Amino acid sequence: MDNIIRITWGTGHMRIDLDKFFPVTQADLKKLLKKGVAHDWEYGDELLERLLNFFQEKLKFNTVCFEDSGREYLNIKEKNTDLERLVLYMKRPNGLPLTKDEHKQAKADLKKGKSEERRLLSVTKESQRAIKSFEGHITIVQAEITKWGG
Repeated sequence: MDNIIRITWGTGHMRIDLDKFFPVTQADLKKLLKKGVAHDWEYGDELLERLLNFFQEKLKFNTVCFEDSGREYLNIKEKNTDLERLVLYMKRPNGLPLTKDEHKQAKADLKKGKSEERRLLSVTKESQRAIKSFEGHITIVQAEITKWGG
């Protein structure tokens, strides 16, 4: 789907690449609807439908991303907890001691795992914020569609 919308009014027009323009605040979305879409009488309802479809697609994408990254985060966190015990006590779960090379490798794995854990937590939180934002955008656009009589 072409994610560029064109808004035309009496004295000019603008083109908006939705992937680059969004996410924006709800206030900015309302400004776009008020100053842009409201002036495009010919295609305003079509633009609102395209915006609604775009937001619904982004909502689905971010929901899947949130679930996947959350699941991966929990798995890596569990793995890091096991590695922390391994590094701290220098013993395997069965009680056998680690060699110095194994201990060094476990420390390196833990460092890499902690970095991945932070990255996944960040992705999960970002997806969660995007979900909330797009849900709000959908509500605003649906209200605007209702105002237009759609």
